[in-house]
Amino acid sequence: MQTSVPHIYAAGDCTSRHQIVHIGVEQGEIAARNIIHPRKKQSIDYRLLCSVVFTDPHVAVVGLTEKRAAELNIPCLTASHSFNDHGKAMIMGSGVAL
Repeated sequence: MQTSVPHIYAAGDCTSRHQIVHIGVEQGEIAARNIIHPRKKQSIDYRLLCSVVFTDPHVAVVGLTEKRAAELNIPCLTASHSFNDHGKAMIMGSGVAL
């Protein structure tokens, strides 16, 4: 998270095209860790990038899509869950099958 100016670090929306709060938080944690421990620098692993669409119901993806894995010839498994047995979904009456 260190910029081209050695004493300046950055995190969040200004650092990349990944404008997702969870990534910004991780970038901030890594930046702080690297400032405190400059000889043991860490970097973020974007391979498990998450993607979220804040709709109702929420939609989220972690890692490669099935299509992208096929393009890269990477075997994969997919799964889905209806969330109709999820406590909050039951209370809100929104156990939507995806």
